[in-house]
Amino acid sequence: MNLVYTFRLRDPWECAAGAGGGAAWSRRFNRPTGIDPGHELWLIVTDLPAGAQVTVNGQRVDSHSDSHGGPFRIHDLVNERGNQIGIVDPAAPPADGRFPYEAQLGIVAPAE
Repeated sequence: MNLVYTFRLRDPWECAAGAGGGAAWSRRFNRPTGIDPGHELWLIVTDLPAGAQVTVNGQRVDSHSDSHGGPFRIHDLVNERGNQIGIVDPAAPPADGRFPYEAQLGIVAPAE
């Protein structure tokens, strides 16, 4: 993967109790501008545990590696505005509501 640029997705992450227990976080974002033709948008979530699920605009995405934190190819799921990432960790307590991971959007260039 040839990362051209990354954007950290800091607060505000909203937290709620997950439907099956655990914690569910969500965050809205807009598509980064200036993505060149042929480049793609990927999501990376550091330290995401096994069993956690990631969605973008309501669609589940799976990791493209053996790592639970991605990368996740989200290019085709993202609109210009009003996108939402959802992360559900059934083992995490929603007690303090703080987002315990680091999430980034990465612009990836095609392999040369």
